[in-house]
This record gives sequence, C-alpha cells and structure tokens, in this order.
Amino acid sequence: FEWAPLLEDVVSIAAQRARGKDVEIIVEMDPSTPISAAGDPTRVRQVLLNLLDNAVKFKIAAGFDCVHPALS
Repeated sequence: FEWAPLLEDVVSIAAQRARGKDVEIIVEMDPSTPISAAGDPTRVRQVLLNLLDNAVKFKIAAGFDCVHPALS
C-alpha cells in the first residue's frame, strides 16, 4: 500500500472526530519514509486511527500534544 493515500484517509476521519475538541491534526512525513510498504493497509489504518483517537481523547486541556509514530 502507499502511505500518502492511507494517511490522508486516516487524517480525514480523525479530523472529523477532533473538530468538537478544538484539536488540529497535522501530518508531516519524513522525506526518507518509503512511498509504499508491504502489509495490511486495513490494520495499519485501524492502528493509526486508534492512536489519533486516543491522542484527541486524552489531550491536555490547554496544552500542546504531539504524537510522533516512527516507522522502522
């Protein structure tokens, strides 16, 4: 699967859920990240959505939180 379309989909879904919580989701991909990856895109999408949902749910009220998942 390719990362860009998968991330666009995940961020689109998560952003809709985050609107009511005054949370902005910003995605930055490291230029060294491969364009594509082998694996199950459905499972990767599910994991990323869970991470973003938890980040939104447990954000600090007046703070700034970052989630930086790394690919290895």
